[in-house]
Amino acid sequence: MFTKSMVPYTRSLMSKNIKCEVCNKYNATRKDYRFIDQLSFQGSCYLCEWCAPLNDVTLYQISNEKLDPKYAFYDEPNEISKFEFNQNDYLEGTVLLKEYEYKGYIIREFEQEPCEQWKKYREEENGYYLLMGGERGEGGYEILNSDGKVIHEDWYDMGDSATENAENEINHMINSLLKE
Repeated sequence: MFTKSMVPYTRSLMSKNIKCEVCNKYNATRKDYRFIDQLSFQGSCYLCEWCAPLNDVTLYQISNEKLDPKYAFYDEPNEISKFEFNQNDYLEGTVLLKEYEYKGYIIREFEQEPCEQWKKYREEENGYYLLMGGERGEGGYEILNSDGKVIHEDWYDMGDSATENAENEINHMINSLLKE
């Protein structure tokens, strides 16, 4: 992970209000001379302070997945969350892994200490299929609206699928609203 102190400040483009050509979230702070075919950068692009130090593969990921580079790729102890976040509000052993925007919602992905039943079934061959539901798994997520209010959460029956499950839940919510 990077820290903001690792991002050197160079020539300011702020007065021109040019948006970063990768994330399109922050004002560009420097002109870069990369060739990234997948992003159609042919030796000249404008990048924000968060995208500039990242490698080409990461820039492609930010652009393609519409990630916020500030929250997806930097380890800022004072900026762990875009909204109010208190680690003490969560069970011991629960750690926020990442927070990112997806289709106008914020997803917080967590790692957590699974319950004993989850551990037991994970150790057995095909044990996952024996779970009854409601067991606290290895991962969990929260979905927040644009005001930072938690509108959905799931802490059960998940390993490393928390992000996919959260994105599927948002897609379902959007589709349900469109049908109304």
